[in-house]
Amino acid sequence: MEPTQRAFDTFAQMLLTYQIADLAPYDRSPKPPLHRFFGGLYAEKQADPGAYRIPAPPFVTFFSRVTLTPEETARHEVLKSTMIRLRNALNAYVEFLRDLGLASEADGPDLHLPRAALDRLAGNLTLKTRNRSPLATMERNGLVFSGEDPVVVANRVYPGMPAELAVFSMACARLKPYDFYFFRRCDLGVFDGKTQPDVAAAVRAVPQPFRADVAETDLRLRQMGFKRELFVAGCGSTYALRYNKRSNTVVYWVHILEGWHPDLSHLLYWKWKTDLTPRLFNRLEQIAPGLGERVFAELKACTRCYPGDCMDRTPIEWKGFQKVVCKNSGWNRIGYEPEDYARLLTVLGALNELL
Repeated sequence: MEPTQRAFDTFAQMLLTYQIADLAPYDRSPKPPLHRFFGGLYAEKQADPGAYRIPAPPFVTFFSRVTLTPEETARHEVLKSTMIRLRNALNAYVEFLRDLGLASEADGPDLHLPRAALDRLAGNLTLKTRNRSPLATMERNGLVFSGEDPVVVANRVYPGMPAELAVFSMACARLKPYDFYFFRRCDLGVFDGKTQPDVAAAVRAVPQPFRADVAETDLRLRQMGFKRELFVAGCGSTYALRYNKRSNTVVYWVHILEGWHPDLSHLLYWKWKTDLTPRLFNRLEQIAPGLGERVFAELKACTRCYPGDCMDRTPIEWKGFQKVVCKNSGWNRIGYEPEDYARLLTVLGALNELL
């Protein structure tokens, strides 16, 4: 079956929903003012994106097919540009807070910084969002900017939040390239020695009802001896899990919250120029008649993205049929229902058996 995507009214609603869901958990009590502030800010942006001058293009379901028409391809390019502009606008407010913390000094529960520095930060926020009153917008969540020089920054709703912001900004700044990722999530684990994104965060970001299936697949693959890697992309707002076996002989990707794709997207491929491919299809037919034929039919065919003689184009022959595939493409029509995950695990298990 074709993957489906949850329905939202706008792309802004979708990304803000993901942003809230990916806020780092904090289970201790009391919850620090900074963490409560981030939760309040994200909820406020979701409730009233117009107040933050966040673009709200209508939500459009992304096509998920192996091949696209020229019209659909052009539409995809427009969607990609829209998502980039929207993500930049959303991140602009978080970047303002990060830079505010880095440019300021704590003064009790508050901050102070030169007026010129605050004016520069506010100007940058205006350029990125076209919001001509950026400080007034930030005051919606309790921030107060005094009129003197140096400026005193306080918070009437979350007292102590500004001072925590300065310390947190500096802690994240030392953790490149994940500095913005940790800051965006308000991941206070950085104070406990955390320096890398964790897989638990990626799994938590998987929308229901797929979360348990992703977690089970992760466990099964590691039991099979697959090596797991976690990647953070999309300005620190999306995840990708990569599993490989035998020096990339088999590679399986799970992309989470990519933005213009469904909630999840999968890709499984293996080294084509070996006898592994026909052996796999034959083994799948033994395990579940028809499965080998299905996977062969659903392999993504070469789209001739590179004109001329491309070294990555590889013909695959099986049962008298031939398909030309790309080196870095493969089976991406896996699906999302429980039976699809069971089918995926069957294919991965067969590959593991044949390696």
